Amino acid sequence: MLVRGEHSLSFASDRARRTLETIAQARLLEVEGTTHYVPMEAPERIAQIVLAEFNA
Repeated sequence: MLVRGEHSLSFASDRARRTLETIAQARLLEVEGTTHYVPMEAPERIAQIVLAEFNA
């Protein structure tokens, strides 16, 4: 799983999509209202994402 911030300039959406194409069975999740620092800006959301992934 790739996680990027909606407003990230470091990991732009086109770059994320190209990266996604190179990783088999990967998914892209874009966290609304965040930049490149998703874990610091939305720690609760990251925790939900990780827990959901491990519990899937």
